[in-house]
Amino acid sequence: MTVNPIEMHRHTKGVIKSATISRSTTGIYHVSLLVEETIEHLPKTGSEVGIDLGLIAFAVLF
Repeated sequence: MTVNPIEMHRHTKGVIKSATISRSTTGIYHVSLLVEETIEHLPKTGSEVGIDLGLIAFAVLF
């Protein structure tokens, strides 16, 4: 078995629960990780945002 270098798009911040390894038709391997992490709750600011789901176009928030 040969170990090749990997390209990490993101670093994991939690505990890896499972990994799925797949190979494309061109022979390139991909790994998908399922990670469990704790969610950081943000403090309430008093501001609220509403989005109408009946819109034709998506809302873009800046």
